[in-house]
Amino acid sequence: MEKTTGFALCCVTCKVVFSSPRQSRKYCSHKCYTDSRKSQRSHNWNRTRGKCEACGKDFEAKPSDNRRYCGKACFYSAQKGRRAWNASERTYKPCLSCGVGMSLTSLEAERKKYCSRECASRGKAIVRGSSHPLYSRVPRVCERCGSTFHAKPAKLTLGEGRFCSRQCVGAYSAALQGGRRSSIEVAIEAELVRQGVPFESQKQFRWYTVDFYLPHLRLVLECDGDYWHSRPQQVAKDRKKDAWLSGCGERIVRLTETEIRASPQEALARALAS
Repeated sequence: MEKTTGFALCCVTCKVVFSSPRQSRKYCSHKCYTDSRKSQRSHNWNRTRGKCEACGKDFEAKPSDNRRYCGKACFYSAQKGRRAWNASERTYKPCLSCGVGMSLTSLEAERKKYCSRECASRGKAIVRGSSHPLYSRVPRVCERCGSTFHAKPAKLTLGEGRFCSRQCVGAYSAALQGGRRSSIEVAIEAELVRQGVPFESQKQFRWYTVDFYLPHLRLVLECDGDYWHSRPQQVAKDRKKDAWLSGCGERIVRLTETEIRASPQEALARALAS
């Protein structure tokens, strides 16, 4: 018995004889099937033919689609180089750092000043003092040394901004102590008075205040307590103070607590002989 490989069938649409393993098949191809379906529903087949504006190819579409292109590829190719329907007007503005023109929208033009982060960093690095857009400091006069400085308005509302530096704050606080001096300072002052040496107590040198100053000798006397003035941090401050006073042409002699308590006369004699 011979094995059947297929059935010879006639296409309902194009009348072409074709072979198929299924006897129930009616069409030789999908195109014939589509054409047959179109003819069967021709009463509600509402499509129009158009020509693609990009490639010129004919296509079919519903009238409600209002299509102008045959596919997405032609649509995107036609949109290249066209201005978007929602594009805003753009203006050109030079970068404040490098001078290169920037194409900006109206909103960007109000805020953007630099073309890149690098230009912004360079531009902000050179803006200092009163030329800075956020600069709002006001001139003030230091209540201690009388020098002029600038302070933030916010600090003035908090009661600050009265002194130009921490040194002036410390000198002002020391002056407000109302004669509260150490016993070694009292001993040296009594000896200066006994010997008739002219001096000034708590003399101010800009932001520094010294214990005693002998103007005829241009000599500064400092009475150092053994505990406090032996601390490393205070030693560094004393050296900085001595260097500044020496730069002003003054001589500095520091008297320790030990030698003052042993003999104020000998301590003062050593200072005057230096």
